[in-house]
Amino acid sequence: MKVLLTGQVGLDKGEFLKEVQRIAEKKGRRISFESIGSRMLQVYEGRHDDTTILNLPRGELNMCRRHVWKEITREAQAQRAEDIFIVNSHAVFRWHHGLFPAIDLDLVWELAPDVLVTLIDDVDKVVEGLEERGTGTFEMWELLAWREEEIWFTKFLRDGLSRLVKGKIEFFVLAKEHGP
Repeated sequence: MKVLLTGQVGLDKGEFLKEVQRIAEKKGRRISFESIGSRMLQVYEGRHDDTTILNLPRGELNMCRRHVWKEITREAQAQRAEDIFIVNSHAVFRWHHGLFPAIDLDLVWELAPDVLVTLIDDVDKVVEGLEERGTGTFEMWELLAWREEEIWFTKFLRDGLSRLVKGKIEFFVLAKEHGP
């Protein structure tokens, strides 16, 4: 099974996924996950970090993102059918008071996820997460809008994929507070 997990910055999705993995392994399930953002940072290791990578020229950023998506998709397709592979990505980026996509439909189509999930949290906790990372430059309205944009765009992806495959692809909004 392949899962696409989206959500705004400040959620610490990686730690959440480690907890999901730990719980699943206790129950005898095998889960692995990869983060698009973390893999992009590996490409630019030593030159950019999570506070500067979005400052790259848009074409270069898109090329890196697409390359990483394709690598991760190959890894996901190599998994056993009974295993769960989670791809962690933003659906959209908010940067310098602008919005741009973080996912391309053709790449999601290649991944062929069975389930799409948007992880959300209370905006106050998102602010705390951003401040811990040193990226607390967003206004409250931007964070609230970003959360809605992640939900909307992920649902839009699911709706489009469902029409293309003529089948049902599940979509969930999961509150981080409810736990893995």
